Amino acid sequence: MVVLDKYHDVEDAEPTITDAPPSYEAITSGQSSTRPTLADEKSPHPGQPSFASSSNLQASAIPRPKPSQAASPSWLSVFSFPSSRTSKQVRQTVLSLVRDLVINPQSPDILDSCADACKTHSLDFASLLQEPSIEDHSAIYWAIVNRREALLPGLLTHAVPLTLASVSDIRLACLATSNQQLFQALRCRREPFTQQKASLSTSSGADALVLGSMPADDISIREVDGQGAFVADMQISMWQKRMRISGRVSVEFIARGRIWSLTFFSAPSTGSSIASKAVGTWQVALCLLEHSPPTFIDSRLVVDIPPPPSTTRPSEVNDLISLSPPLSETSGGPPARYPPPPDNPPTSKSKSKSKAPPTIEVRLKSAYRLAYRSSSLFLTALDAAFSSHKDSWVPPRIDQWSEEGVLYTNAIVVPLGEGAGAELMYDNTAFIAADGTLHARLEVRLGKPEATECIIC
Repeated sequence: MVVLDKYHDVEDAEPTITDAPPSYEAITSGQSSTRPTLADEKSPHPGQPSFASSSNLQASAIPRPKPSQAASPSWLSVFSFPSSRTSKQVRQTVLSLVRDLVINPQSPDILDSCADACKTHSLDFASLLQEPSIEDHSAIYWAIVNRREALLPGLLTHAVPLTLASVSDIRLACLATSNQQLFQALRCRREPFTQQKASLSTSSGADALVLGSMPADDISIREVDGQGAFVADMQISMWQKRMRISGRVSVEFIARGRIWSLTFFSAPSTGSSIASKAVGTWQVALCLLEHSPPTFIDSRLVVDIPPPPSTTRPSEVNDLISLSPPLSETSGGPPARYPPPPDNPPTSKSKSKSKAPPTIEVRLKSAYRLAYRSSSLFLTALDAAFSSHKDSWVPPRIDQWSEEGVLYTNAIVVPLGEGAGAELMYDNTAFIAADGTLHARLEVRLGKPEATECIIC
């Protein structure tokens, strides 16, 4: 029992040692088939929590709870605090338990009890999970860094809605661990995140309605050793339909220590994003997202005619090595995987008649370093003022600046509806599969653009 001075507020009172919550070690070591329940405070050993079975509690001095007040079969007994327990102390206990969960493998069931305790003491458990309370990062960040896959779905469920700061922290964690697979699972809500309300995706509501239950976009990364290059193979579901309805399709991925964004969008040809609608020419933009260091870049987007559904296209045809000489001849890397040569090599006459399969190629390059830069507050305010919808999306805007003599740009934007790329806008085009999937690849070399058409050589 805590004896308080009548001239002091309850919040300022110092609890006695009998008010101290049980240690986490005592809780975990005392687990058994019978859920532990906090014993009477009149323990013969003050300060040492004791646990008793349900039969022994009938003879104790603690009155039996009413049926409506019975505790759920969970870890809620951990938070059976006396009435003098302050919300501040409950908050510290919850933060301590969550910290232990993301550092040491433990049962994630305690999250439900933490949520119940926070609700009882009018605390926002979602906000606590997103606080940078563990070495300047949130608990979700450390669950990703420490690869607590079993804990992560529960954390995200209780943390909804995610703040912008939390989304940034999650992106940073995936980038720090180069976990492209987890990054895509979170963005596209793949297993075990299919039921998650928290998502890193920037797609519109109309985009989600078009896709319905269809599988989300699939992006795989292949990095070229020793060349600072990579290829992003993309299969974008219902690409043309999504472009016509929502006006944009965006994919994001992690490669070469950076988070990349490739966005197809429809915008006015003037390039102004103020009060712009999803009309006009189709364009494609390549950007770096936050936490990504600047870099020179030379790249191209390639769209091939997809193979018929009944055939399987050899992986070698799409291999990046087919675009350049063998790695063994240029960088001492492993031998290239060319398709097997034909039994009868074609003559010069037959070569002239044979034609390579048509492709759509869009060059994405800049003499400036590509870098991430947050939008100007002034321009963002103008966009919001001229927009009639609170969730209106702003097309990428090219912003160029100089720092200490170095030139930077935040985006590379190229028209897609001109030249060969206009084929993608037509119905029944051969470049889009029968199920509406766009098969494309982005070939990227981190270096200054060169005059040659070969990106990865």
